[in-house]
Amino acid sequence: MRRPAVLALAAVLAAGATTVYLASSASAAAACYPTWSSSAVYVGGGQASYQGVNYQAKWWTQNENPATHSGQWDVWA
Repeated sequence: MRRPAVLALAAVLAAGATTVYLASSASAAAACYPTWSSSAVYVGGGQASYQGVNYQAKWWTQNENPATHSGQWDVWA
């Protein structure tokens, strides 16, 4: 009688792990900011995603690629 209880517990744990995995995958996809656009105007706090990396504008900017204009003294963080 002990074996069915162990199998039932294993099934419950396996189902729970699958649910957690699917939930974490969905929230990872939702965490990306909108795709950066060279024609868009971004003000301080504006958010954009470029090549899978999220950036936030420190001040007004337009047509400054986040990948090449991010750093301590650049417009993107």
